[in-house]
Amino acid sequence: MMKLFSIPHGTFTSTALAVLIVCAQFGLIKAANAGPNLHGQSGEPSLIEALQLPETPATLKIEKVLLAQHVDPNCVDRNGEPAIDLAIEKSRTTHYTLTIQQLIDAGARVDIQDRTGRTPLMIALETGQTKIAATLLRYGAATGLVDNRGGSALTVLAQSERQFEKTHAKGRVIRGSARTAIQSLTNAILQGGALTSDTQGKAALLLAAATGNEGVLNALLAAGADPNSVINLPLSKFVIGASQEFAEPGQYQKHPVGHLSLGLTPLMYSAYNNNSLGTLDLLRHRASVNIVDSDGRSALMYAAESGSSSAVTILLRFGANVRLKDKFGDTALTLLATKGVPWNQQIPAKWLQASSDQTVAAELIARGASPWLTNDNGESAMSIARKNHRNLIAIVRWRQARVKRLGTYFTVARLP
Repeated sequence: MMKLFSIPHGTFTSTALAVLIVCAQFGLIKAANAGPNLHGQSGEPSLIEALQLPETPATLKIEKVLLAQHVDPNCVDRNGEPAIDLAIEKSRTTHYTLTIQQLIDAGARVDIQDRTGRTPLMIALETGQTKIAATLLRYGAATGLVDNRGGSALTVLAQSERQFEKTHAKGRVIRGSARTAIQSLTNAILQGGALTSDTQGKAALLLAAATGNEGVLNALLAAGADPNSVINLPLSKFVIGASQEFAEPGQYQKHPVGHLSLGLTPLMYSAYNNNSLGTLDLLRHRASVNIVDSDGRSALMYAAESGSSSAVTILLRFGANVRLKDKFGDTALTLLATKGVPWNQQIPAKWLQASSDQTVAAELIARGASPWLTNDNGESAMSIARKNHRNLIAIVRWRQARVKRLGTYFTVARLP
């Protein structure tokens, strides 16, 4: 009768695989010479079973023995995930697993895709593993492949800065080294054939602007990416993982639920998320400061709506028009008055007394915004502030506002 060998995370019924495991544990590698591709009781290929074992030196020996016995390095688990993907994910937490170099030497394909269309390169970038991503690129990993959601290596890298910070800092945040690594990888992906002008390239620029990923943003702009790129798709389509690292304009707009604004530029995403450096980079690369989206909204309107004080200051310095109206008749100042309030809902109490909003309001007024200019509903920033915010907006609280700009004080007209 065939003897069962039970170990954590897998029970193996294959005598050949059991011999391999015992030989690996005792260093008797030459004694193992049969059946490494047989499946265990769980139905997984032997290499998959080994990669799912606990992280110990003995486990690594098992994996090496299986490769020496010419197992299929491109086998997949029951969920369609290839062995190389499992090894990449496992290497995040342990050194006791096969290296990507060992798998590639054994014949693993660097462009194999799982059921969702993700490649090993996408997984390495998503988990912030610089060395593995560089190895895959060195062995010719295709940079233009697209997963089932329409994402590419560039779109994944554009939203993975936080993972690279964790990898480089080992628990501490070291933005400089992570940014340098990200910029180098972006350049390598572009050299591998990825484009800045296709949908994925444009989406990567938008994602980098939204998340404040300066490494990707700088590399794409330096490679000639259009700073006014638009994709006419919700950026959330390209988001990886369970949650996104940025706010998408539209969540708190004064529009009916389900309304979608299209034609948003990188500058609008950057300003809405208050990414000061990204906003500056885009403007220095000639991003249009007064360009509008499908709803007639400019970057200044989005910055004011989200209360992004730093972005408002930068945009005003570059000549943003404070009197622009969107197709609903709203200006930056009226949007600031309704900041953070979903349509027909009340302002949360925790957002009252917001001093940054007072500063933004004062700056807009100092640049010529009118508190009495009305939208299509006949509402002005003054009336909205009195009705919804009381103590929030400077135009209601302050009888006189002073804003220091370039060494000069501009005095705002006294308000009733």
